[in-house]
Amino acid sequence: MAFSKADMYSNKERSRARVSNALAHPARVRILNQLKYGEMPFQRLVELHPISKASLSTHLRTLRLAGLVDYSYSGRMYVYSNLPENFPNWLELMLDGMKYSDTLRDAA
Repeated sequence: MAFSKADMYSNKERSRARVSNALAHPARVRILNQLKYGEMPFQRLVELHPISKASLSTHLRTLRLAGLVDYSYSGRMYVYSNLPENFPNWLELMLDGMKYSDTLRDAA
C-alpha cells in the first residue's frame, strides 16, 4: 500500500493550514477586515485595493478555498461576504488586534 504524506495529517489540521496560508498576505487580511462589516461587490474591493483585478481575484480565491469568504452573483456582479460560521474567535481577535496596532502605529 502506498503511503501519502497527506494521510499524516487530519482534515482539521489541513483546514487550519489553509486558513493560516490565507492569512499570510496583508491584502487578504485587509479584505477580511473590510468584509467583516458586510458584503461588498468585487468592483468596490477593486477600488479599495491598489492591486490589479487579477491579483485581487487570486486573493479572493485563496480566501474562498480556506472557507473564510463566499460570493454570490447579483445582477451582473459578484458580491463577496465573509462566512461567520467559519470565522473562529481567534481570527476575530487577531483582526481586531491588527486594527488596534494600526491605530498605535498611526499615532506614533
